[in-house]
Amino acid sequence: MPDDKTDILFLHVPKLHSYYRPLGDYMFILYIPVGLLGVADQLDKNGFKTRIVHLGIEREKRGKIDLARILEDYKPKVVALDLHWHFQSYDAIQVAESIKKLNPDMPVLLGGLTASCFAEEIMERHACIDYIIRGEAEVPCVDFMREFQGERDFSKVPNLVFRDAGQTQMNDVSFVADENILSATDYTNFSFIEDSPKYVEMLCSWMTIEGLSRKSQAFLLREEKGYPVIIGRGCVNNCYYCGGSQAAQKKVVNRKGISFRSVPAILESIRDIEQAGFDFAMIEFDPLPTQNADRFYRQLFSEIKSMKTRLNFLVERWRLPSDDFLQSFKDCLGEDSRIHIALNSQNKEVRRKTAMDFFDNEELEECLERIEKKNVKCTLFFTFGMPEETHRDLIEMIQYQKALKKRFKSLSIKTWMIEIEPGSCLSQFPEKFNVVPERITFADYYNYHGIPERNHFEALGYIRKGCMSESQLIRFRCFYMCPLFKLKYLAPFFCISLVLARKLGFYRILNWVMDRVRPGK
Repeated sequence: MPDDKTDILFLHVPKLHSYYRPLGDYMFILYIPVGLLGVADQLDKNGFKTRIVHLGIEREKRGKIDLARILEDYKPKVVALDLHWHFQSYDAIQVAESIKKLNPDMPVLLGGLTASCFAEEIMERHACIDYIIRGEAEVPCVDFMREFQGERDFSKVPNLVFRDAGQTQMNDVSFVADENILSATDYTNFSFIEDSPKYVEMLCSWMTIEGLSRKSQAFLLREEKGYPVIIGRGCVNNCYYCGGSQAAQKKVVNRKGISFRSVPAILESIRDIEQAGFDFAMIEFDPLPTQNADRFYRQLFSEIKSMKTRLNFLVERWRLPSDDFLQSFKDCLGEDSRIHIALNSQNKEVRRKTAMDFFDNEELEECLERIEKKNVKCTLFFTFGMPEETHRDLIEMIQYQKALKKRFKSLSIKTWMIEIEPGSCLSQFPEKFNVVPERITFADYYNYHGIPERNHFEALGYIRKGCMSESQLIRFRCFYMCPLFKLKYLAPFFCISLVLARKLGFYRILNWVMDRVRPGK
């Protein structure tokens, strides 16, 4: 419990209420946006007492979220909510409204990518939100707190949206973090988070299933605790579905280029991630051409090897890795480290139409041969629900995946359903992709996510003209692409069995067994 007043209290609001029939009720968006710790760090360095409370942890600890108690304990001058992922839309606004009911005078600040995309609409529709910082917030949040505790001339604060005499004012998005800011900011100081050990433990999975203990869930899903390393910001690609693409970042956060952190700053983050108790670090930033990327990774991997860290690494490559990269990866990183590569579709024409045609299938297979020879682990990602993708394309995808698995023994394959994201090219230019979006405004996202049964397992958020419907895609996924059980036409019956088992107490029995089999874990 805090011992004095908090200047700014950040509340992370997961998607608290979701429902998927085979699993039951669950909560997800467990990750606090990685940039938020950097904002907290900058506030702290400038003298503002800052804390972060994860409302998912609060609910797990106490059985409910008691906002009145939280406000009384921390006595914040400002409450800030992150609205980064669109899945949070409903819950974040509901929490803001609850805060205003408890204390109408409490200032509520909002930030994150989704808040940035819909800032003006949110301010006009939701009186519970007093301020929004659009885009990157390390410096704007500090400037905001200075003005809040000073003259309150909010027109001076870059990226800020606020009300003046009842009218929404939108300052220019003029702040974009450069290499100096990124390198001087600590994005892995987990001490800002209340109950940070519980936060680390929570991230053994991307979701929390109600009624299933952490041990049981980790056992069933066989996942480890991982955390992203901020390497830099920006993108050179315009993948059609991504809300962080080059076009999206230019429009929403005014970022027009790439900014890297220094290698020493990256290494310090890796040390923090290890000390916090994570099992692996995720490197998910790869905008450089192959030759430049090889130089960067060789230096970084060599430094990581010198650290003698116990961490393994997941390294995402947006282009195919070279032999130099693979050798450095093999020589320097842990034996359970893994490379992630996205092909998305085996159909080159579908990839071309969605700006995701980065390499040919033949080039991929040659690369996979080199990966196999070096005994490096690799995961290949496919997506389905892409514009102009046919039923035949999906059948061919399954066949291609089978051929790859047969040929490359150490290769794993994952397939995910696409879902529309605010700010993405798909959202901005739907006619280009021959689709009709079902979610355009913030109200669309807010209303959609207010219904627990509507979840990302079974949603595109757009209608594909002349293609399989969403319900047809879901059935196809169930038969061929279930990430947990490969049962094809038996899958629906197995899901029904899971529902019955859950209702008869399977989760309770599994928790009892896990407590005795793994008492110290």
